[in-house]
Amino acid sequence: MAKEEFGISRSEYQACIFDLDGVVTTTARLHAEAWKELFDAFLREQSTDSGFTPFSIETDYRDYVDGLPRYQGVKSFLESRGISLPMGNVDDPPQEATICGLGNRKNEIFNKSIQEKGVDVYETSVDLIHQLRSRSFRIAVVSSSKNCQTVLDAANIAHLFDIRVDGIDIEHNDLKGKPEPDAFWEAARLLDVDPSRSVLFEDAISGVRAGDKGAFGLVIGVDRTGVAEQLRQAGAHRVVQDLGEIDLRDDLQRLPHGLIFFEEIRQRIEDKRVALFLDYDGTLTPIVSRPEDATLSSDMHSILSYLTEKCVVAVISGRGLADARKLVDVKGLYFAGSHGFEIEGPGGVRMEVEEAGESLPALDQAESDLRRELEKIEGSQVERKKFSIAVHYRNVDPERAPEVEACVDRVLERAGGLRKGLGKKVFELRPDIKWDKGEAVRWLLRELELDQYGVVPIYIGDDVTDEDAFRAFLQKGITLVVGNESRPTFAKYQLGSVGEVRAFLSMLQAYLRNWRTWSLDFQDYEPGLEGLREALCTLGNGYFATRGAGPEERADVIHYPGTYLAGGYNRLQTPMGGRVIENEDLVNMPNWLGLTFRFPGEEWFHVDDMELVSYRAGVDLKNGIFFRNLHVRDGSGRETKIYHRRMVCMHSMHMAALETGVVSVNWTGEIEIRSSLDGQVDNSGVKRYQSLNNKHLEPVYSSDIDERTIGLKVR
Repeated sequence: MAKEEFGISRSEYQACIFDLDGVVTTTARLHAEAWKELFDAFLREQSTDSGFTPFSIETDYRDYVDGLPRYQGVKSFLESRGISLPMGNVDDPPQEATICGLGNRKNEIFNKSIQEKGVDVYETSVDLIHQLRSRSFRIAVVSSSKNCQTVLDAANIAHLFDIRVDGIDIEHNDLKGKPEPDAFWEAARLLDVDPSRSVLFEDAISGVRAGDKGAFGLVIGVDRTGVAEQLRQAGAHRVVQDLGEIDLRDDLQRLPHGLIFFEEIRQRIEDKRVALFLDYDGTLTPIVSRPEDATLSSDMHSILSYLTEKCVVAVISGRGLADARKLVDVKGLYFAGSHGFEIEGPGGVRMEVEEAGESLPALDQAESDLRRELEKIEGSQVERKKFSIAVHYRNVDPERAPEVEACVDRVLERAGGLRKGLGKKVFELRPDIKWDKGEAVRWLLRELELDQYGVVPIYIGDDVTDEDAFRAFLQKGITLVVGNESRPTFAKYQLGSVGEVRAFLSMLQAYLRNWRTWSLDFQDYEPGLEGLREALCTLGNGYFATRGAGPEERADVIHYPGTYLAGGYNRLQTPMGGRVIENEDLVNMPNWLGLTFRFPGEEWFHVDDMELVSYRAGVDLKNGIFFRNLHVRDGSGRETKIYHRRMVCMHSMHMAALETGVVSVNWTGEIEIRSSLDGQVDNSGVKRYQSLNNKHLEPVYSSDIDERTIGLKVR
């Protein structure tokens, strides 16, 4: 039977609640194996002869254990075998012959299995959760296991969930386990959403029964073991074998309106940089009968001119590059023409898809054939761009529109190496290679170093061709489709017209005008100004502060890493000219920034030793994060991108953190990482005091706390 694809609409549901084992992680098998190991050993001990019926993962686990809290699962299975044990206490040792003792023994077996085998996830489930989060769904995980947090941490997915309800919560809050809906209701309560507006994902029959009994709006059964019919009978509205079958396209008419939900959008871009991508026809200008008449209004021109000063703005159009650039004519814009086959922008950005050039002879021939064959169809129009041909039939008698398509299909069949695309009253022929508007925006994000944390792309378009870009931003980004017809779309919000696009961009303009006041941003590297910039980029929390030096920097004539405690003064004496000079300094404390890398056997990375391709550094003042993004080229021609973030904690006065990401651009190989705490620093930053004694710190001891942690104590 063919798989049934279906969607989850934001207009119908606000939250999604996931069971963990078997839905998000593969730990259902680990649980089943732990139960089997436990019960087989117990049944063997209880057997009066050599024979006993082993625990069956296929039947016993499914019928008596799956989805139940641990002790309830023990009791349920034992009763199925006619065995009665005292309940005992939750702190019973694993060797105790009580229900709690057996449950604790199962937990011991399961945790050992996690340590030995690790935790794998279903990648399609994680992808779906990312996409749901990007559409502003609230997300919860519910598990009967008390090991839920351990599993989430081992799989590194705890951050995906807004709320967690697990076996510990079930016990402490005296909730009933599956098939009762109590745990799922608790998750919905914590998410502040009605169960009827929630989607529940469950693989256990008992969990599906709980969802049905709890009146959840949509219960999706996940059939990993061939029990689809049982899941349906238990109350699943839909059954899938894998969460990759779920289509997150929604009907355009049911999408949240971009103007009404602008506050939600603002919260998603708050304190982040914006990269804005815009289609032209039908988005910045209304659709017109003749493409050459689609001119940009003066107020839209003014808005775009302002936005280019505040963020990266790119026009991604099906028009040819030169045509789009001429029509918009706004300084500072990036342009992707012919659906992204040709790209240009400020700073010498230029790219043409190399493979597309091989299709030019076929496009030339197709253009000639189309012009000749369509001459007899009144109202048809052939528009040639460098890497595509558009055949417009908006002005053709509707009864003759099929003739236009038939002509396009005949030419396409003869040409070879081309493919047909559809738009609003237009057929397009373009090179039959994997490139579209989605690939174009990905290329721009990489080229402009915007494919990183802290950057939110926004894409606005109206055409079917824009769906490729909407799909590219499923997990990260904000997408708005322009129109009011009913059709499936990957976009997350809707705008009804070009006028509403203008209103949305005006609201974005007002937001960016205020946001930029919260950013200190340096776009170039000037050694003579680095000392001042390091001072301006200092982060502190009232107890200590650290200058904005790079993590690999050492004190020299340009850079001066320094960390200072409030009130952290010390006096030193210096014999000088027959006298003793006593001087008091605000002490430069141990340098905790020491994080750098190198290629094996080569020098450690330092920015002053590299050719800079691009540089950006500064402070996100609202969040208190120092950032530095570098694109460097070394003497061997290797290009590397380096992303750095740092924070000093306001919540815990002793805590600070830094992060460095290293991304290869044109090389493959190993690197070595060095992280250090330096207690040998001195006070050498003030030139007139450099002749005085400046060694205020005396190392007491250093230690390896564990394989990933070092400690340093100084006096």
